Amino acid sequence: MHKEMEIIAVLKGRARLHIDSLDYDINQGDVVFVSPYQIHRATIFADEEYERCCICFDLNLLFDKKLNSDLENGIVSVKNVFSDAKCVELVKEACLAKVNEEKGWEFKVIGNLSKLFGILKEKDLFSHSNNVLQAKMQNRLIVSFVAENFFKDISSKSVADALHIDSS
Repeated sequence: MHKEMEIIAVLKGRARLHIDSLDYDINQGDVVFVSPYQIHRATIFADEEYERCCICFDLNLLFDKKLNSDLENGIVSVKNVFSDAKCVELVKEACLAKVNEEKGWEFKVIGNLSKLFGILKEKDLFSHSNNVLQAKMQNRLIVSFVAENFFKDISSKSVADALHIDSS
C-alpha cells in the first residue's frame, strides 16, 4: 500500500492479483490500476513466464487537480482490471522511455499518463464510491496501528480487535 497510483500492463503470462479484498486473474493484454492506499499483492504462477511494465507515480502529475484529489481521497476510483491494447502500449512506451533514459523521457511519461486517463474518461472507467473511501480510511488506520506497534507481537486478529473491524 502506498500513496501513489500504480499502473501495471501485463505483457506476457498471467498472475493473480489481490487488491483490497478482491482477487483478479490478470493475463497478457490486461491493464491494472491500483489506486492510492489500496492494499495489493501479486502471485506469479511459477509454471510460466511473466512480464509486465509498471508505472508508480504521484497524482500531482495529473493536470486535473479535482480528479487527483478525488482519487487520493477515495471519492473516485478506477476500474482495477480491464483489457485494452492501446493502454498496454502507452504504459509500455512510458516504461521503456524511462528505462532507456530517452532524452525527454519525463515528458513522454506525463504525456502517456494523460492519454491513459483520457481513455479512462472516454470509456467511463471511473466510479464514485463511499465504500472505496471507507476502505481507504480503514487501510490508513491499519497501517498507522502496525507502524505504532511494529516492535510488538501483533497479529491480524489483534489489529482487527484494536480497530474494531472484522478479521476475516
